[in-house]
Amino acid sequence: MASKGVSRSLWMMYYLIFLIATNMVIIIPTAKQYAETLGAGETFGGLMISLSPFFQCVIGIPMNFFMLKSGLSIKSILMMMTAGSVLGNVLYAFAGLLRSPLAILAARAVTGLCQCQLAGPFYIAKAVGIKHRTQVMFTFASFTALAFTLGPLLAGLLEDFLKDLHIENLVLDSDTIPGWFMALLYLFFMLKVFFFFENPAAEAADSPSQESSDDAPFLSAGLLVCFTCVFAAASANTMCEVFAIKLAQEVWSWSVSDSAYYMSAVMAVVTCISLGSAYLTQFVQDRTGLLICSLVGAVFAVLLIDLGYPSKMAYVAVFTLGLVAYQAAACVVRNYIYAMVSKLVPTKRKPLATATSQSVLLLGRSVGSLFGALLTPESFGAVQVSLFLGISCLTGLCFSKLMPHEKAS
Repeated sequence: MASKGVSRSLWMMYYLIFLIATNMVIIIPTAKQYAETLGAGETFGGLMISLSPFFQCVIGIPMNFFMLKSGLSIKSILMMMTAGSVLGNVLYAFAGLLRSPLAILAARAVTGLCQCQLAGPFYIAKAVGIKHRTQVMFTFASFTALAFTLGPLLAGLLEDFLKDLHIENLVLDSDTIPGWFMALLYLFFMLKVFFFFENPAAEAADSPSQESSDDAPFLSAGLLVCFTCVFAAASANTMCEVFAIKLAQEVWSWSVSDSAYYMSAVMAVVTCISLGSAYLTQFVQDRTGLLICSLVGAVFAVLLIDLGYPSKMAYVAVFTLGLVAYQAAACVVRNYIYAMVSKLVPTKRKPLATATSQSVLLLGRSVGSLFGALLTPESFGAVQVSLFLGISCLTGLCFSKLMPHEKAS
């Protein structure tokens, strides 16, 4: 049974991943509109979304890892990174006043650098035992799905709120309010970290700066499978979120708020499935669950293919069914990978394995969000089918390599 301090800190980690994912998706409904307002094109809107996870992948995760390796506590890193996130979101809001596309890119880069995605999995790998880690990781990852639900909903509500109050100026409008809103949330989070978060008890004894006595190569076949799968699943999640909103606005002729509410409703169902799947982890092995979910995802991805439906309503209905099932499969695949990575390596290699996994996941989110803005209704479904067929084949071929390491803890 976890102590009160560990339970409270775990909830802070759940809160953190929720903020990180929300910070990414809350701008999706208005990204194209914001880009056009500043004289940029549709591709720039996709770049705005993808830049944050990309910078976190290539610079943020390595920077946080070496901070931990140098002896800085998780709490200290969280405080610094959260302050940076406040700054990045304020700069994103001020970009409207500056009328500068470069200011938006700089804001998203700063936000990406300061997301501290590594903190949650690193804390869980150290504070939670191997027997309970899969279930905790599922809960942790499900907060990403929750953010993918509430992010678009918040964007729609904020848009309608400003319209109802007739607020539209250079500092505060429907494009800039997500930045102000996220800056406020991060500020509150920083205060909560200061008062409630406790570093893991094993931190001093199990530092990432310790050298591993295991001479086996780090990149085993099992880890390579996990990294490939988490890249594909993360790409699928963000690709669907970005493309579905684009489809709703451009093909179905829905408004910004209507498309945001639609995506929020879809992800609400996905979140429930993701949370419920945590219960099943006690009955299904991680590798078996990964294989089953990837196959299910490949099957339902067929419904995302545009087959020339006789009416818009039929297209919306079939696409929505496929989107819910496919997104749920992608979330559960990602959840399994979250849990498996720290089990496939010896204890002393958990920090490096966790950091690498998070970098690959963020790279997947960056690539997925960019492709989501570029894909067409004719190509989107085929890409998703290919993506999950690839995961299924890879998992099946390397099934025997996905067993926990004998020295894992």
